[in-house]
Amino acid sequence: MSLLISGGLLYWCSQRSAQEQQEWLVEWAAEGLIPTRNRRADAYHEIGHGLVGVVLGVEVSYISLERKITEDGIQNGCTSYRKTSKENEAIMLVAGKLANRISKAISSSDQDEARLKELFPDSQERVRVVRIAEEYALLIIEENGAALTELAELLMQQGRVEGSTVREIVEKHRRTEQAA
Repeated sequence: MSLLISGGLLYWCSQRSAQEQQEWLVEWAAEGLIPTRNRRADAYHEIGHGLVGVVLGVEVSYISLERKITEDGIQNGCTSYRKTSKENEAIMLVAGKLANRISKAISSSDQDEARLKELFPDSQERVRVVRIAEEYALLIIEENGAALTELAELLMQQGRVEGSTVREIVEKHRRTEQAA
């Protein structure tokens, strides 16, 4: 983004209420007009959450790359799922960054870290739980690498993948591996 455009945006924002600014940012982010992180990284990150959730038996509703403005900033995707145990949620939360490592896409989520702090306020307990969750999530992701890749590609193309599709693709790859 050029310096002139950036300056123009800063001036425009200074003349608008916080509500107007947020509405504008949501609209422009949704249309892809505001630079955001790497879409590939966001896709692998969200699919990591959802794939691990499905393998754990969590009911995943959908995975989306829809951009939203939250109190914490621009959210570049989400994984919608039914309430589950704290332990399963911890495994799902760490799976996003682990999926990025596997795919060699760079991404992180302060929102995932904040949710882990909510679930496990005691820092020593959180460190212990995250270590175990990372080991378990990494095992699931490595065992389902082909499904991870196919789902991330699908999410990049469509912007949204239903939970039923995640389950079908995970099962398809399991059947293929068992037949081999």
